[in-house]
Amino acid sequence: MCIRDRRLPAYGDEDELGILANGFNSLLEKIASFNEELMLSKNKYKTLFEQSPAGIFVFDTDLRVVECNQSICNMIGAPKEALLGVNLRELRHKEIIPHIEAALKGQRSKYYGLYEATTTDAKIWSSTTLAPMYNKDGEIIGGIGIVEDISEMKKYEWALEESRAHLEAVLESASGYGILTTDPNLVITYFNKEAERIFGNSSTLAEGGSLEKLTGRFGSLKEHFIT
Repeated sequence: MCIRDRRLPAYGDEDELGILANGFNSLLEKIASFNEELMLSKNKYKTLFEQSPAGIFVFDTDLRVVECNQSICNMIGAPKEALLGVNLRELRHKEIIPHIEAALKGQRSKYYGLYEATTTDAKIWSSTTLAPMYNKDGEIIGGIGIVEDISEMKKYEWALEESRAHLEAVLESASGYGILTTDPNLVITYFNKEAERIFGNSSTLAEGGSLEKLTGRFGSLKEHFIT
């Protein structure tokens, strides 16, 4: 039965019974409105939890998983039933356990690196944030983990590092060409061996130094640099 269905019949406003009935009906209306807002709020957070692209898992004070969303299931390749009840102290990937335990001490922690799943053979590069969860009295009742799969980003990082290494090898082999780069403030960010020979300065001293200082004795030479 809906709360509003419990309303009392209307009485005259001047009648004592009518005043009580109207007050009771007004209270029921407020309770009904509060329940509706609470339901909307629950539905909103449930939708955010289920539809989040980040993997989310919730654990209790015994470090057992009590809830998780579909995204974390997809990342690991395991059904929800396989993850619920998992004891996080028994994870295959031990490096993340101290970060999870920190949540029960009221600490916010972050794990960044390769993660090896326990329930499957999945391996993902992840950025995982762990935080405590509290009840209305401020007592810790468990924690929450939010997992971002950064495997694709790591692939781009590796490709970029490989490209940089290749470019540096090309620049270092550029015989007869002194090559250096700077930031917008003319602070040197790269200095090849030929430039070292030309300027008579080691790259360890030049990088992070000022182009103005390095080229001061060469007059207006800095005007010919591409920065």
